[in-house]
Amino acid sequence: MAIEFVELRINEYYGSTRKHVYYVVDNDGSTAMDGFSLLELGMRKSVKTLISKLATHDGKFHSKNIRHSLRGYKNLAELKIAFNRFFYFTVIDKHIIFFDFCIKKENRLSSEILASIDKKREKYEKAFRKKIF
Repeated sequence: MAIEFVELRINEYYGSTRKHVYYVVDNDGSTAMDGFSLLELGMRKSVKTLISKLATHDGKFHSKNIRHSLRGYKNLAELKIAFNRFFYFTVIDKHIIFFDFCIKKENRLSSEILASIDKKREKYEKAFRKKIF
């Protein structure tokens, strides 16, 4: 039941890296990477571009596809790649951690689902702080 944080390499094309980007592997699986592999090639390229811009930008990178906090969940951030496909991440100092992927079947996720995603965020933040700091 080990939690691992795998660092993503950011292409130098986007500039110098200001933040390290990781995805979570929990129990030999990664919800974020599994979701990424489900996307078609064009969407994967868009995700890579957005993540690279997040990593190379000082402060918060602003995009219509990124919400740095959700109402009621200030430490939970969302990368929207299509109408109903979302990646969830959190930022700790100069580290960005992608930990979940969700396909939304309705206009918005229920508060129960968001609370479950936020519990995962808390769990991974705690594990990350133990490993890194």
